[in-house]
Amino acid sequence: HWLDPVKTVYKQLKELIVSTKKNDKTATDNQSVNPMVLCFRVKFYPADPMSLHEEITRYFLFLQLRRDLHHGRLLCPPSDANLLAAYIIQSELGDYDIQDHPPGYVSQFKMLPKQTPKIEEQITEIHKTLAKQVPSEAENNFLKKAATLDTYGVDPHQVKDQKGNQLYLGITHQGIMTFHGNRRTHLFVWTQIKRIVYEGKMFIVHVHTAEKQQPIGYKCPTTSACKYLWRCAVEQQFFFTLSSSINAPKVRSGGSLLTRGSKFRFSGRCQTEAIAASGGISRPGPSFTRSSSLPNFSHKKDGKSSLRNTTMPRDAAIKEELPVDVPGQTKTEANKLIVTDKETENVVEKAPIASSESSDEVSVSRAMQGVTAAPPTEEKELESPGSAPNSLQIPESADSCIKKLFKHFLVSISFLFSRCIFNFSLSSFFFVFFFLCLLFSLSSFFFVFFFLCLLFSFFSFSFFFFLLFFFIFLLFFFLLSFFFFLFSSFLFFFLFSSFLFSFSSFLFSFSLFLFFFCLSPFVFFLLFPSIFF
Repeated sequence: HWLDPVKTVYKQLKELIVSTKKNDKTATDNQSVNPMVLCFRVKFYPADPMSLHEEITRYFLFLQLRRDLHHGRLLCPPSDANLLAAYIIQSELGDYDIQDHPPGYVSQFKMLPKQTPKIEEQITEIHKTLAKQVPSEAENNFLKKAATLDTYGVDPHQVKDQKGNQLYLGITHQGIMTFHGNRRTHLFVWTQIKRIVYEGKMFIVHVHTAEKQQPIGYKCPTTSACKYLWRCAVEQQFFFTLSSSINAPKVRSGGSLLTRGSKFRFSGRCQTEAIAASGGISRPGPSFTRSSSLPNFSHKKDGKSSLRNTTMPRDAAIKEELPVDVPGQTKTEANKLIVTDKETENVVEKAPIASSESSDEVSVSRAMQGVTAAPPTEEKELESPGSAPNSLQIPESADSCIKKLFKHFLVSISFLFSRCIFNFSLSSFFFVFFFLCLLFSLSSFFFVFFFLCLLFSFFSFSFFFFLLFFFIFLLFFFLLSFFFFLFSSFLFFFLFSSFLFSFSSFLFSFSLFLFFFCLSPFVFFLLFPSIFF
């Protein structure tokens, strides 16, 4: 879950806790289901990390990409992975020193999903070649290399194609891409994507190229996962393609004959506005202190520890092993990295998505100077009621629950009442209009009949019967055609007024309208012989 900057944090966390309690039947009213751990994360990965103005911003992006590399999201060949790991070692420890860095010192850092002694030896050899690179330079080189990878900024989502093959779909600054194993199979750039919708479990991308225009669909595991994927895709598209957030349209998707669908409105700044605001900063860069995975591991000179690279206390280190409950997911499943047996195929078989992402690290903001982190909490403490430290518990009394239920009841009743009034008004209008037309037709019929009676006194009976038959034929044809036309129009506007504004509902209603309108003359010719003969 991402916090919406427009809404209050208290309201969003309260709604999240209430929804979690509904899913967990064993939770009591005075018991918090899960502790809320807020982590500072990068949501939009810039196309060029060097376009970030301040060093602290690039450092936060470096920490995020380092986490992606450790969790198997930043997939890359072994040579590139070893180079990125060497940049991390250079940023943390500085230049290689045979006295301060004994054999096996790389094993104390967790940087890759599969980190074998052979790989650590290769990282050590690369680390020796990175001499005289200060931490900021090593981090910038890390960012430049990571930005060239296909999986840069990818948050993988499990999908299936039309043949049932298991794929992973990622959304980046380039567009929407799919991966089969560790190989990228398709890339749909944002300029080719005209529309993104979802219907049930189907995630549909309308791709327009110079050769053809076609919708491409992928099946998600659940409807909620498909809805979340749709929101992520639309949000990423608006962020990287809009020139101004003021021009962000309000999109709707997921509607059908029985559902209203989902709405999404982009909030915040787009990439163009963020880069412009960053370039306009004239103040000096803020001072900050880099955190380390091993705060006590440092260069020693004259028997004293050098704090050149690691000045944070031990409790302020970045913890990568803090297990936190995730709704609908066990701790082992949330933190499990599914990697193939082959070393060259570091593929995440079950990639965590942002909605159910494992919150197994403390916020990166602890890297700021003067901020210390709480020690890791054991699993037993998390499972015991009321013993989880810093867990957000919002007790609700019976009165508040009754007020909330009454409020939802009033909102539902008002919505249904307004909908019924609207449909009844529209139906009444067509009903009255139909009867006025019917009265007009009957009056016309009596007028024609009176006129034919006058003609009867001047002409023979056979001619009068012919005229009467002809006018009755026209009258019945007009009445039946008009009746079917009104019925089809009423059906069309009734369906369209029931808040079913999806494109599929519109096509269904318009098809019924054309069907009844074209069927009316054929129905008349079928009924005409039985009426007059």
